[in-house]
Order: sequence, then structure tokens, then C-alpha cells
Amino acid sequence: MTKISRTSIAATLITVVVCVLAVSQYGGFFYGLIASGGYGEVTSLIEESLSDSNTQNIFFVGDVMLARDVEQKLNVQGFSYPYQNLSFRNEQNYVVANFESAVPKNHSQTPNNTFRFSVNKNALPALKEAGFTHLSLANNHTFDYGLGGYNETVTTLWDEGFVPFGHPTLFSTSSVTFIELGDKKVALMGLHVLFTTPSNETIAAVTTYAREHSDLQIVFVHWGEEYSLTHGNSQRELAKTLAANSVDIIVGHHPHVVQDIELIDNTLVFYSLGNFIFDQYFSAPVQQGLMLALDKNLQINLQPVSSENIRTQPAFMEGEVETIFLSNLAKRSDERLSSSIVNGKIDYSFILASSPEVAIMAE
Repeated sequence: MTKISRTSIAATLITVVVCVLAVSQYGGFFYGLIASGGYGEVTSLIEESLSDSNTQNIFFVGDVMLARDVEQKLNVQGFSYPYQNLSFRNEQNYVVANFESAVPKNHSQTPNNTFRFSVNKNALPALKEAGFTHLSLANNHTFDYGLGGYNETVTTLWDEGFVPFGHPTLFSTSSVTFIELGDKKVALMGLHVLFTTPSNETIAAVTTYAREHSDLQIVFVHWGEEYSLTHGNSQRELAKTLAANSVDIIVGHHPHVVQDIELIDNTLVFYSLGNFIFDQYFSAPVQQGLMLALDKNLQINLQPVSSENIRTQPAFMEGEVETIFLSNLAKRSDERLSSSIVNGKIDYSFILASSPEVAIMAE
């Protein structure tokens, strides 16, 4: 790739820019975010794309943890148990998750109420069969069995057909993996900052490498305060740094609940997607998650999921439950994104077309 992401994508968006400039002249709506219909009228776009073999998406989910009580359920119900209400069986799709565990060679079941997670490698084929493709190891549990356990996890995941990416303590060019989405190359960077944050120089070097080899840059980051429904100051400061380094989209995890969504300059920040598969049952928010589907036109569909009805078995929210969830998420998010969140769809291409450098190209 010889062009940086925002420039290369910009060339395909000049027509959109003209619309943006017109809207800004007559209505002042600089960001031009598009709602996909009236309140409560959104159909499940992700469900449609899952069943359409001609649709290609990169799906993002939050924390996936197959140890402790989840493993007990797998032992009784079978390894495919968590995916019976929702899977991504479509060879066109990629599915990215935060893999919150180690897969050590010498596995022993994790006792309840303990926090050293070990996953049985025999559970991995069902995860693969459900459609998962890319697993981030940039979190605070992939070192639960030390460096040796981490290396065994990486090897095992590769052997099972996954793409593991990211490291629990390092952020470097090896933290970057690339995904082809239509005619675009997407750089996906795994980052963990609960204990230490990379220097500005390191962040600049890694994001520059990603930008020079891709059209769209996404950071998949483990951060934030557990169980807080809104982001903290440290998250926003890092998000500002990543935005200043031209990262396009930031997708967070670790808080175990869904946090707010914000726009920093032209960088779209999903502070936390919450749990996807986890053995936390003590409140509704920890049994809810947000799934994202990014398509080749840079449309991002938002689909809330819940495992409240059947523990550790996520399913799509529907009807009034979905409407209420998205409405509440919109209320605690950036008001410029409110209508898009309520309608379950954010048009990132429109945000990108509103950037100053694209506007300059249209002059």
C-alpha cells in the first residue's frame, strides 16, 4: 500500500463530500451522520448478513472466556453450547474477539471464584466452527500461565485455524494483523494498557506501520474500569493519542459491560463491547454485549446481544428490549451519534468524508 488510509479511502468519497458540504451550508450538520430509519424500525441487519453468503463483514465482539463455569457447562452440554443461538457460519465473514484466557498444554479446570483462566484446547474446534477467526491476546489473562503458557496458547490457536494477535505486555508491529475487506485492507492492532501504556513514540511507530500498509486502521484495546457504563479519563486520553495518530476506529473491552460511544475528531471510539461469553451473572449489564459488523462500505451495524435468558449463550436482543438498550446507550454516548445509535447503524464513510483533508480534496 502506497497511500495512507484516510487518503486512499478519500478518493472514493468525493461525491459524498459534495453532499456533506451542501448539508453543512444549509443545515450546519457537519458530521452528516445518517440514521437508517425511524425509531424502533431497524431490522436486524447483522442477522441478515449472517444468512447472506454474499455479504462480507468484520464482526467485533467483546470478552470470550471458556474457562471456569463456562467450561463446566461445556462439559455437560457439549462444546458447541455457547453458540446455539448465535453463530457466524459464513466463510465471507471475519470474527474478532478478546480471548480472555490461556490455553496451556497441561490444562486443569479453573475452580469457581478464581482468576487464573485455563481453557481446554478441545473447546477450540467448536469456537472455530461457530465462525471466530481472530482472537486478541492483548489482555490481562493470557499470561495466567506465564510466558510458556502464552507461547503454548499462540501455537495452539494457530494450529486450530485462528489468527491470534496482540501481546499482554508489548505493543509493536507484531501486534498488527491485516484483513482484506472488499477492496480495502484493514489493519487490526491488539493493545493492552491496564498495567502500562506504550510511549507516544511507540504508538506513533506502530500506527504509522499500520497506516503505511492498510486503508483502515482499527485498534482493539483492553482498558477501562470494570462495570462502569461510561469511559474514564485514562481511556479518553489514550483515545485522543490514538486519534492524533490517525487511527480510524477504536474498539474496547475489559469493563465487562457496554460503555458509551464517542467521536474524537474523525476517530470513532467504542469504549467497551462488554461480555460476549463469560460466567458473570450478578447483573443484567454483565450479561449484555454489543456486537459490531463492519462492511466493505464502512457501514457499522450495531447489534445488542444478551445471555440473560440462557447463561453464557448469547442471543440477539429483539423488539422493545433492543430498542431500550440502544436508546440508553445513545443517551450516555456522544450526542452527535445519538440518532445513528438509536437506529443501530453508524456510517463511518460519512464521518470520514467530513474530515478536513477530504474536504480540501473536493475544493
